[in-house]
Amino acid sequence: MNNVLKMIRFDYSITKGLGAKYAYYFAALCTVGCLSGCFPAAFGFVIIPFALFSPLETIRKGDFMKIYGLLPIERRYVTRALFAEIAYPQIAGCIVCELLLLITRAVGEARLYPAYLQEHIYDENKLNILANLGMRYSDLYVIAALAMAAITIVVLFFYMILEIKGETIALMCCVPFMIAMLAAAIGYMLGNDNGAVPSISEMLPESAILRVLIIIVSFAAVLAAERLFSSFTIKATAQKEI
Repeated sequence: MNNVLKMIRFDYSITKGLGAKYAYYFAALCTVGCLSGCFPAAFGFVIIPFALFSPLETIRKGDFMKIYGLLPIERRYVTRALFAEIAYPQIAGCIVCELLLLITRAVGEARLYPAYLQEHIYDENKLNILANLGMRYSDLYVIAALAMAAITIVVLFFYMILEIKGETIALMCCVPFMIAMLAAAIGYMLGNDNGAVPSISEMLPESAILRVLIIIVSFAAVLAAERLFSSFTIKATAQKEI
């Protein structure tokens, strides 16, 4: 684990001037927006972590890749770090999202926002946007975790195929998944409007304990996928030189 952390720090030192600083700016913007009453801004933390290490996709190609061959560290730790850099920040971002939603809800329900924000931002979003989607505010906690897990697992799978088979095959494998997820979301909204499918609130369990369990299972699924996909990649690329 120590070698993996070293690689993560090394990769971060490379990318902090590229994607990381923009991720921090966007995170600050989402935090201010959410705490100001516009709670959908919290969902930015489901995507923001990808910007921390996304430039590595470019850096890991071409002549720059030779730097990894000069490091006093085995290839398997380089690969393990790649998957950890995707999974762990995503989980951390989702936890921040959940906390911001909790804080914003508490402040909104206590009616501590200034009158304009309380009436035109918090209540309007809560009553209109969520009601039109057949949702309650409490559903957002579960949706954030499920969305994070689905997106992260697809990205982890993409990087596994990318490392083993190359970019073309990876795109051919993952694009259908992404299209299917988008089609499912659109299909659900259309079906919900027509009353053909139940609302999200009706599909989720009423018990708060079960909802927390779903969130925990979502996090566990990401960790399991990270370990599984990185292990497959290490075995498949064992003979490949950096």
